[in-house]
Amino acid sequence: MRTTATNLLLLTIALTLLAIALPPYIAPAPVQAQSATPYPFYIEPGTQMLRAPDGSKQVNGRVVVDLRNGNVWGFPTFVADTYPINTGSNTPPTSHPFSAGEVCVRRHASVGDRWVSIQSVVRHRSPKAES
Repeated sequence: MRTTATNLLLLTIALTLLAIALPPYIAPAPVQAQSATPYPFYIEPGTQMLRAPDGSKQVNGRVVVDLRNGNVWGFPTFVADTYPINTGSNTPPTSHPFSAGEVCVRRHASVGDRWVSIQSVVRHRSPKAES
């Protein structure tokens, strides 16, 4: 009697585990390589000559546009390469971004939109308007 109850219990456990483990093998969930919500940033390919709106700096660097609010950020690289280089030091340099203006971003624009030329639609902020 005790062996029959134990065997029945083990059979129930085995069938339950089979019911849990079998569906992923029969109909596996599709794999998605992309994330559900991509970062809403556009990074201009290559480097550009960046100029601060107040005229305080003019350096080579990367242009990044925040597509949520239209802010344009300049990340100085100081060279024509796409990442900062400091040949005089063993420590990697840090690029400190500065605001380069803003772009009029439509509310219905998606991240996948292709920008023709960021520089043609940038509206520079004047230092007096921010205060």
